[in-house]
Amino acid sequence: MLFSRRAALAAPIGEIVTTFDYDAAEDQHVIGYTQDVEPYLEHNQRLYNSGHDGTNADGSLREIAEIPPIIIHQWMLEGISIFRKEDWPKIRQRLNDPEWRKLRTAPGRV
Repeated sequence: MLFSRRAALAAPIGEIVTTFDYDAAEDQHVIGYTQDVEPYLEHNQRLYNSGHDGTNADGSLREIAEIPPIIIHQWMLEGISIFRKEDWPKIRQRLNDPEWRKLRTAPGRV
């Protein structure tokens, strides 16, 4: 399906919105993705500040971050996938970086 003008598919708050645009100068269609990540970041901050270390009841798992889907998508475009074991050193590095602190749900190092 081709669009000759900007169109967007509506999505609930916090979900990814896909936009379709036409770049006349390049004579090409462009697909873009946006997401309101604020609900994720606010949720993460509440968990981080709660004093809980993210460990589940039996101590077998620890939640350390919640990464919005649009960021997972961006990282994949950069060649980093949360689904590839060999990429986890890069993901750990990002999650330990203060610049990405808002993704964290519990203190400590990954």
